[in-house]
Amino acid sequence: SGILLDGKFTRDESLQIETKQGTATIDIKVGDTAADLVKKINDATEKKTIDGKENDVSLGLRAAYDSKLGKLMITTKESGVEQKIHISGSSIFADIEAKGSNAK
Repeated sequence: SGILLDGKFTRDESLQIETKQGTATIDIKVGDTAADLVKKINDATEKKTIDGKENDVSLGLRAAYDSKLGKLMITTKESGVEQKIHISGSSIFADIEAKGSNAK
């Protein structure tokens, strides 16, 4: 059986996403949709102390899901060779890393 059934996740998952800006944990719950996952990725932040104040810093990600193709696309909002996306900790995404400009 697949991880998505009728457009909804069939099991709980947790994944870590690391970018140049930081790292966040995304929790996927049974019943979440692909659109829910896209929103969680787009809203992903890491708490950082800046000038003595705790701030939520965006990971700078842009995610989209194409239901016709069944594909999730994740890119960084900024471009350049120093950009990276590393996804780990989930059986949905077997340890994936993409670096640099136009990484696939």
